[in-house]
Amino acid sequence: MARRVGLYLRISKDWKGDQAGVDRQREDGLRLIESRGWELHKIYTDNDISAAGRKRRPDYTRLLADLEDGTISAVVARSFERLCKTRREQLTFVELGQEKRTAIAFTHAPDLDLTTAIGRGMADPMAAFARVEMEQKSERHISQIAQAAAQGRMVGGRRAFGYANNGLELDPIEASVVRQMYDRFLTGESMSSLARWLNAHGLTTPMGKPFRFQTVREILANPRNAALRGMRDVVDHKSGTRAQWHRIIGPAVWPPIVSEETWRAALERMKDPHRPGAHVGTSAQRYLLTGIALCGAEVEPGKMCERPLITGGSRAERRLRCPTLRHVARRADYIEAVVEEVLLEWFRRDDTPKLAAEQRVQNDLDLSAVRSESIELRSRLEGLARDYADGVLDRAQVRSAGDRMRARLAELDEMVAQAGEVDVLAPLRAAEDPATVWDEEYSMPTRREVVRRVMPQHDPHVRLRVRPGPAYSHPDSNAPRILAG
Repeated sequence: MARRVGLYLRISKDWKGDQAGVDRQREDGLRLIESRGWELHKIYTDNDISAAGRKRRPDYTRLLADLEDGTISAVVARSFERLCKTRREQLTFVELGQEKRTAIAFTHAPDLDLTTAIGRGMADPMAAFARVEMEQKSERHISQIAQAAAQGRMVGGRRAFGYANNGLELDPIEASVVRQMYDRFLTGESMSSLARWLNAHGLTTPMGKPFRFQTVREILANPRNAALRGMRDVVDHKSGTRAQWHRIIGPAVWPPIVSEETWRAALERMKDPHRPGAHVGTSAQRYLLTGIALCGAEVEPGKMCERPLITGGSRAERRLRCPTLRHVARRADYIEAVVEEVLLEWFRRDDTPKLAAEQRVQNDLDLSAVRSESIELRSRLEGLARDYADGVLDRAQVRSAGDRMRARLAELDEMVAQAGEVDVLAPLRAAEDPATVWDEEYSMPTRREVVRRVMPQHDPHVRLRVRPGPAYSHPDSNAPRILAG
């Protein structure tokens, strides 16, 4: 009776998404099965999944289950390292194969027949060689990436959104979309909202998949968009997980989509855990004051609650409420109408352009000088370890020098980020009728950004602290009765 065979196919990285690697493995495997006179039961495919990390391989799990219950009695794969690489996986697979007396055939390696003593004896050295091959490949790959990064070049990888297939030219349509993504994000829109906007316009990732929060985050955080070469260090060598943010190596050879100032401004906004809407739910992007207005209830003499208000109640009778549920619970549309009227009236005043211009300091930033100083500081930081090893500096000197350099690097990065901020107030300052711009041109996230930037500074007698009061009483024109000073 012919053996029932499971053909396992896997490739670690499918950069183009065309499954060409697994297709070649399939052709080789089918030829081998036919030459042995075996019966193909099922093809198990894990495309674009590495066996070295913790990422789940669904079809590999199904393959083990079919071996366990006797559905298949043989496995065909390209090589042993295609099946498993970690010591734990190798031991599990070999022990299961020994128990079930499984025949294992490889298209690019000697067979491993676990039905015989010599076959079982060959399993351990084959597993060891698979681990050696994996580690050597990893070392070569890391060295290649580090060398290319130092030279500002790219090494393979998936096509980046906004760039052509060669990675050295801009895709005119996608690059324009990326610029809009930065503008919308820097004027208050959330990453989830950007994903919905991209999907609504029928755009997909380079892999042909819909955009999600994480996809948008990766695009905005990628220094490639500012023509900077970055690397994400491996922070956990056991699991293979990488650092959250890129480490900048230097300038790259491809053209930028946005300026370095814009990229750093977006990066600083992403890193800010207190940005509007970061922790107050999706309603923060749908309503004007949720998460921005503060509770104005006095909890003790001279001290207010000042917790960011949340949205409660129904859509028709929505309320701004203190998260303690004990202080403020006011009709939201009434409060928001007062805030909008105060804002628009302020923009109509003659002295508003001067005051608003003072809020945003325009620096004639010499970006090339800042970049040169940053590169020099990072190079000196890397040299501190060598100086310590050579005995030139002691531990205290290395720590002191390192702290000073890192503090200066943080200052330089902040200068570049501030220079890239979008002046969301400019259209309102320039408009003859700010209400028309507010109603027709500003999305809700942009309106929220205006409120966040303006209200704490514009009038010493009005603050965004909402006083307790009857939920449904309509406020009069005296805003300080609603907004605590």
